[in-house]
Amino acid sequence: MRLLIRVHNEQFVLGDAETISRVRADIEAAVRAGGGFVEIGSGGAPEALITPSTPVVISAIPDDDPNDYLDEDAPATLAFVDIDAY
Repeated sequence: MRLLIRVHNEQFVLGDAETISRVRADIEAAVRAGGGFVEIGSGGAPEALITPSTPVVISAIPDDDPNDYLDEDAPATLAFVDIDAY
């Protein structure tokens, strides 16, 4: 079994049972703490800022091609904020 995790508009596919358990626990801990960065995956995977208002959806998907389940309409752009402007 694999999991498709959607955080805002970003999508991540996880297949390792140990990583899946850790990511779920880390997301719950971040929400309870009022927010925090969570590594979505393992070994240098991207991190996402998870807060109590962050939309997170976790769906089980079959072990076949995970690309069949990715939302191709999700925005693939990055937005950079100039922190010095604040």
